[in-house]
Amino acid sequence: MAEAKANTETEIHNFLHWLQRHPEKTEYSLSLALPGASVQVNCTQAQTASSLKAYFQPWLMSGEKNCDATVTVIESPTVAEYLPWQEWQREPGKSARKDTFIDLDDARLLRKCRTGMVFLQSRNQRIAIGPCNDNLNQVINFINNQAMNQLQQNGWLIGHAAAASYNQQAIAIAGFSGGGKSTSMLRLLDHPKVNFVSNDRIFTKQVGEQLLLCGAAKMPRVNPGTLLNNPRLQPLLTAEQKRRYQTMAPDELWELEEKYDVLIPKLYGRGENTRIENTAPLKAIVLLNWNRREQCATRIDKIDINERQELLPALMKSSGPFYQRSDGQFQPNAQMPALQAYLQQLSHTQVYAVSGGVDFSALRDFCWQLWQLPEAQD
Repeated sequence: MAEAKANTETEIHNFLHWLQRHPEKTEYSLSLALPGASVQVNCTQAQTASSLKAYFQPWLMSGEKNCDATVTVIESPTVAEYLPWQEWQREPGKSARKDTFIDLDDARLLRKCRTGMVFLQSRNQRIAIGPCNDNLNQVINFINNQAMNQLQQNGWLIGHAAAASYNQQAIAIAGFSGGGKSTSMLRLLDHPKVNFVSNDRIFTKQVGEQLLLCGAAKMPRVNPGTLLNNPRLQPLLTAEQKRRYQTMAPDELWELEEKYDVLIPKLYGRGENTRIENTAPLKAIVLLNWNRREQCATRIDKIDINERQELLPALMKSSGPFYQRSDGQFQPNAQMPALQAYLQQLSHTQVYAVSGGVDFSALRDFCWQLWQLPEAQD
């Protein structure tokens, strides 16, 4: 047994040594001013860098910069399948295997179960290796994780929500996966004065008398039902896709997991106005507790979150396997977020619970009224 353990440790050490000294040159670079941190990204392939530049266009910096973090992206066949990966325990309600990991003295290796992408996270090196061009979304997430780490190290609390803003006032919409938060947020953007802040992650921090909200540089990633029911987004579907989705039953379409990226500047921007705002004071948070099978009208009630704590898990979010504290320690496996931290931050914030049937237009109009915006025609 001791010999087997020694052999395993040797395999891990050899792989890490090879990865940290990977011979392929990273000739293609971009610099990003992300919410929370600046990140330099060095790629081995021009295609990867070009795709990342197109995606992160609103956050691109020109010229060489001294960035907070550097990420190396190496296009490669899958690697390190043979290593003794441990399973990362997912949050309650999610059962499919997603991430595996190996903890080292001062670093963590992570491997995505579905794609075979491998990531090295440490204070000094951050490397993504594998079929990157085929799995660009995972590379984007890894890049964003560096800024998300900085935010949390600086005292920002992570949340699972989408957010939009008007006149420097943000409204966050939280709900469990598949609950309609991205669709709801995109409906708020029907008004030309409303800006996108974040799709799936928010960060909040008390600064003086204000609770500030910061988003992540991640475009909305939505299912076909959202596209089909929003005229502005229908051009993302081919005629064949549109016909196929229109023949599906509503429940089948709601549950369908086929993701599409909604590039906000391209679909909502006007000239130099990208319709993106990274940070704004939090005006209100909306907790989705509706049910698409309910036949009654949507109901929106202002609540005392201390009396409705059962709704908070929709907002609470683990920092995840990529989170590394400033002292180098990593997020432990299966560590759940602390309820009290969320209660404290929301103690002086307007909180609304949405129940009854699903009506995106009713929720949109309610949020517009909170902002004192005029209603728009569907």
